Amino acid sequence: MNPKISAIECLKEGWECFKVRYWQNVGIYILLFVSMMIIPISLEYLFRYFGISIQDNGFSWISNFIIMPIFIGNLIYVTLKIARKKFGSFRLFNFNFKFMIKIVYAFVILYLILMSSFPISIGIVYLALYTQKIPFFVTVIVAIVSASISMYFVLRTQFVYYILADDSEISVINAIKKSFRITRGHILSYLRLFGLLALATWAGIILFIIPGIIAYIVGWIALSRFYLKLIDIDNANQESEQPQKIPVIPL
Repeated sequence: MNPKISAIECLKEGWECFKVRYWQNVGIYILLFVSMMIIPISLEYLFRYFGISIQDNGFSWISNFIIMPIFIGNLIYVTLKIARKKFGSFRLFNFNFKFMIKIVYAFVILYLILMSSFPISIGIVYLALYTQKIPFFVTVIVAIVSASISMYFVLRTQFVYYILADDSEISVINAIKKSFRITRGHILSYLRLFGLLALATWAGIILFIIPGIIAYIVGWIALSRFYLKLIDIDNANQESEQPQKIPVIPL
């Protein structure tokens, strides 16, 4: 069983979830983004205060590989709560050490896997341009194939952070496997939803900043609704694959 997911339906559900407590939702996202900007600056001044010298690229690495993944993980964590309409009981941030380590670990693994395809492509391009041992059309084909594989991998692992935010017990490797499993057959639906969200966000920004911000928040909630539908489908499939118990009739 693999029913199609409607991008329009996810967008409508995202809007309905946003409307319930829209001022609170806007405030939550503003607080998240302000925190994202303040934390790196605070760390830099803290290091300087204690006389710790770190080059600018060092702060860039800290921001990209530690702060950014934790920020994204918390953004997804909060958005999942909003998508489930659990407004009264959720914590704003999840600073559980185990959760943050998993998010950073997942980011590093996915980044390394994604980047591993580039050295091969760069090597072939170098051989084609400077040694002329490889025809140019081969270089073009390799570049297209490499880009396609990278894009496919990104799409299939799109919900790893959602799974980690949703299930505190799952490992990073199992989260990657589960993301591959739940996205099977739903890539086109995801692309349609992503395209609609991109159009709505940019249209809102062009018209006025506030509609753009609202469209951006609704987009995150709509993606969470999409993820929850994937989980429902996956749970139904897992139950249907379990062997049926045959009742034993006593003689």
